[in-house]
Amino acid sequence: MRLLFAILSVFLFSLAEAQSDSWIEFRGSHGFFIPHRTTLPQLQQGHAKSFELSYIKQTDGSETWHQDYKGPQTGIGFWYIDMGNRRELGDFFALYPFIGVPLAGDASNGLMLRMGVGLAYLTKTYDLQENMFNTAIGSKINYNFLIAMRYQRSMGRFMMSTGLSISHASNASIRLPNLGVNVANADLTLAWRTTKEAHPFIRTDAFTKAGVSSWTGIVSVGMRQSDSFLNNEHGVQELRLMWENDFSRKLSYDIGADLIHNRATYQEFDTDTLSGLFFLQAGLHIGIKMRFGKSSLFLHNGFYVNQGVQEQGGLYHRFGGRRSISERMFLELSLKTHYAKADYLALGMGYTFNSKEKKLKR
Repeated sequence: MRLLFAILSVFLFSLAEAQSDSWIEFRGSHGFFIPHRTTLPQLQQGHAKSFELSYIKQTDGSETWHQDYKGPQTGIGFWYIDMGNRRELGDFFALYPFIGVPLAGDASNGLMLRMGVGLAYLTKTYDLQENMFNTAIGSKINYNFLIAMRYQRSMGRFMMSTGLSISHASNASIRLPNLGVNVANADLTLAWRTTKEAHPFIRTDAFTKAGVSSWTGIVSVGMRQSDSFLNNEHGVQELRLMWENDFSRKLSYDIGADLIHNRATYQEFDTDTLSGLFFLQAGLHIGIKMRFGKSSLFLHNGFYVNQGVQEQGGLYHRFGGRRSISERMFLELSLKTHYAKADYLALGMGYTFNSKEKKLKR
């Protein structure tokens, strides 16, 4: 989990490399636990109350992606949630880096989309003897994903905002049960600029960049717990090949093939009498990627050509982040799911080859 936090921090918090104004933000929220499965409604007993303290930095326009996203903000937040059921759900603590992108207007007066990924600590988990009704989560340390929409307006050294947010915590099936904890909130925030004088965002059209059409190969490994009564933990290995094409400075799409070996899906089968190829999963996917300088976020949707012996259906999904470590190599952290059910978390390394440049629009 320490490695997970380090990689996530590199993916998102390292975006704040060339920035100026900084803010200290306090957020208060009121919401509720979302019982997204039929076994969870009994856990919803009261309203959720949460508080967050964040450090925010405003980009200054010195890099291409600052201009492309019209002055985004980056930062890191510490969040506490009382989920309204102390006995079974307990408390929710999260530490996560994030990025905020203007959708309309700009960061000083406009509609913002905030996305963050980090670590969560839950004080209550499933226990057959002491907490058998909490079938939402089986581990205290989890990953956390937050998405928020808010309108914010700055007034001198202060900035106020209001909006809605959803936070999700789960462990990517490393420890079952893993239905996940989801909390929806209505938010009210107040931020204070740490510098007396504001540094305006510098707008320019001076940046030009050639787009890339390329082939990319990725090798990744993960771990998950089997769904059988044995509940053993097993490794997962992936090999992926995809063709990627930029259609703007911010976005690209890709088409690819995935080969997956997931031992947790067949631990009860006799591997001596069945061919190893019988258990391999193979699929084809299409995806989209958003770039933020050396970092990026992506989403894949795929279907199995051969689904092995897994019983989650013919479709799968993958989302995650990447961080370039050289001109052609990158690190990747991704979560594979079947709709809203996590399959496994994987850490990988990729290499881009046979790339061709072309002119791009912003």
